Amino acid sequence: MKRLFVICLSALIFYGCATGYQSKGFRGGFEDSQLDDNVFKVMFAGNNYTSKEKTNDFCLIRCCEVAMDNSYKYFVVSDNQDFSTSETEYVPQKDFRGNVIVQERTSSKKKIELTITCYNDKPKTDVTVYNAEITMKNLKRKYGIE
Repeated sequence: MKRLFVICLSALIFYGCATGYQSKGFRGGFEDSQLDDNVFKVMFAGNNYTSKEKTNDFCLIRCCEVAMDNSYKYFVVSDNQDFSTSETEYVPQKDFRGNVIVQERTSSKKKIELTITCYNDKPKTDVTVYNAEITMKNLKRKYGIE
């Protein structure tokens, strides 16, 4: 029972440290910029506790918001760049007997940048066309975002 409690507590702490859906801040988040009338660059950065899937999904949520805020119903991803990094460091520590042991710590930061082209009418193309309203609704439901 004690072990189950520790596992649950660890999961809560881990989940609480992940980057939430928010404007860019200390723990990560989104930012965007307009490149042309209907072209936008959207970025989402997560921290060490944010999964790759969540980083991608949060970036897509922001793409939906950007499209809708600019009165567009559809968008396509015209460029997808992954700027995620991973870093390993070796930290010497002493154990309870005074022996020096080296611990390996790996940290990673996820960062996705999407360039989207927005449309009022659904374009005929071979690439995925996102309906901004439907995509946003489904992804926000997936993560419990209001």
